[in-house]
Amino acid sequence: MKYEYKNEFVNCIIPKLNDKDFIALDLHIRVQELEDFINKHKKAIETNNGFLSVSVLKAQKDPNKLYTKYTQRVEIVEKEVVTHKEQMPDRDNDLPF
Repeated sequence: MKYEYKNEFVNCIIPKLNDKDFIALDLHIRVQELEDFINKHKKAIETNNGFLSVSVLKAQKDPNKLYTKYTQRVEIVEKEVVTHKEQMPDRDNDLPF
């Protein structure tokens, strides 16, 4: 099986650095949007033992700017390749083009 990773920003969870050294960061959560996000990814959460894992990342240009991202591993369904001959079996093979 082949997999690919789909990334999605989690705009309803906003991380912010805190000035106090004993607080790593604060999370500001838009609850209604988070509920919608959870409902959208309910199946993936269930297969992950009920966990929703979100990464907190730093912007490259401004390391003080943080954002959240959700990464989901998705199985790639390979489609069967249809050849020209299978697609148009009534075509004559002696055509010059």
